[in-house]
Amino acid sequence: MKRILVLLIPLVIFPLIFVNIAFASDELKAKAVQKLQKAVIEALPDESGIIRIAVFDIGGDDGTIKNAITSAVTEKTTLKVIERADLDKVLAEQGLQLKDIIDERSGVKHGRIKGVQGLLMGKALNTEKGFLSYTIKVHLKLDDVEKGEILFSRDFRVTYVSPWRKVLIGAVIIVFFVIYIILRIGKKKIKGKEKSQTEDVKARAVIIKEISRAMLNITQIVKELMSREKTNEAIMLKDAEKDLKLLKEHVENAARGSVDMRGEKEFTAALQFDKKAVDSFTYLNRSTDNLYNTVISGDTSSLEEDIDILKQDIKNTTNNYKGRTF
Repeated sequence: MKRILVLLIPLVIFPLIFVNIAFASDELKAKAVQKLQKAVIEALPDESGIIRIAVFDIGGDDGTIKNAITSAVTEKTTLKVIERADLDKVLAEQGLQLKDIIDERSGVKHGRIKGVQGLLMGKALNTEKGFLSYTIKVHLKLDDVEKGEILFSRDFRVTYVSPWRKVLIGAVIIVFFVIYIILRIGKKKIKGKEKSQTEDVKARAVIIKEISRAMLNITQIVKELMSREKTNEAIMLKDAEKDLKLLKEHVENAARGSVDMRGEKEFTAALQFDKKAVDSFTYLNRSTDNLYNTVISGDTSSLEEDIDILKQDIKNTTNNYKGRTF
């Protein structure tokens, strides 16, 4: 389970890092600027009567936005853009500077620039790079220089989102869904294993109980035989008692559930073995019960034979349980 998660997590993280690096901020910004160009063109009034406009520097811009807007106006509209050098020349001819024609409160002073009808100016408000996205927020204003009117003044906010983002987000969702399913399956297996382990503990507890009862029966039988001076038979049973004790130790030392086993199949096989073994140990205990009843009744005619049978049963049960190699 842990190995699977270790493999899946890099499959999620590395593509995200790689794609985010591949789509550098410059490329994302360029795409966002293209969207801004389209938005500005759509915002320009259709019937303003303006033919010639000048585009001022955009405050807070490194020249990218201004150049993009200038290029878009030149290529996508019928407006004639007055280059900054030409604008400065016109102003110089009139003995003016930009500060002479712009009033910070009221905008462009009426009719102060010869040959220029419109003036587009603005300020970059914010730029933000997100995950495979880029956002530009800029305020632009278009003034009619001849009439001294503001044709439009508005904030433009455009965001370019790489198509890869949806793909990656979808991939991440799928991967995490797979991880979730794997974890769920793993959890169910753990619960199933815990349940099986509990069942195995119960089965082994029954086995130990049956052995202990059988040993107690033999101890009582030995006492009864010794009181009747049946020494040989008592010695035979003492040997059987030693064999039972060894069998009990073997059962107690056998591998236990998930603590001692790694494989689920191995664990399941051990559980099934222990469940079946319960019957053998129950039979063994009943044999000692029957022997005890025989001795108490005073019928000892076939006692040696019965003890031999019991010892053979113990031996068979021991050999059978030693076959539990898991």
